[in-house]
Amino acid sequence: MNARSMYGLIWLVFLVIPLVLVWTLHPVALGWKILGSCGTVLFGVVYCWIAVSGQKPFDRVEPLKIRHVVAAAGLLLIPVCLTIPSLGVAVTSFAPYFASLGVFGLSFVAALCWSTATLFFTVAVPLIFSPQSFFNSVVWPALVILCLTWVKFIEVREVAEQKMKNELDLVKEREAISRDVHDMLGHTLTVVSLKSQLALK
Repeated sequence: MNARSMYGLIWLVFLVIPLVLVWTLHPVALGWKILGSCGTVLFGVVYCWIAVSGQKPFDRVEPLKIRHVVAAAGLLLIPVCLTIPSLGVAVTSFAPYFASLGVFGLSFVAALCWSTATLFFTVAVPLIFSPQSFFNSVVWPALVILCLTWVKFIEVREVAEQKMKNELDLVKEREAISRDVHDMLGHTLTVVSLKSQLALK
């Protein structure tokens, strides 16, 4: 496991939020709260498995295919469904985890589309099913998704700048070699010319 995988796992600490909400948000039966807690813990386990094995969205040189990210999101959706009776629209607290799959796993354009789609659902679910709790259900997840997208943008920009720097260094190296070859060839031709002149005399 490298630094990128560890970065993905750091976010598990924020599962405390839905875990607390399961027990405090809605006055539902104890069984639903236990089921919600189990769903949250199972979500963390599945997320860990995805981060350190399987598709490894946080530890790749080449971008994932969209179907791999969708499959990983589908796996995470199963434990999320267990938390719906106790969390209601507050299931949006899981949205940043879904966003991270695409943001860190896909190419930049695909990652942008993925984070936009995740943000859309994060906003749409509370707006449709519980407008009165819209603000509380949307603000934190939406801010995190936007931050993740910004991190991806910075990362892509740094990679592009590094690639350009490497290309410039390569061009400079080729120019230096070309100058050396030119000087050596010019010196050699000069010597040959002088020898030819001497031979003619």
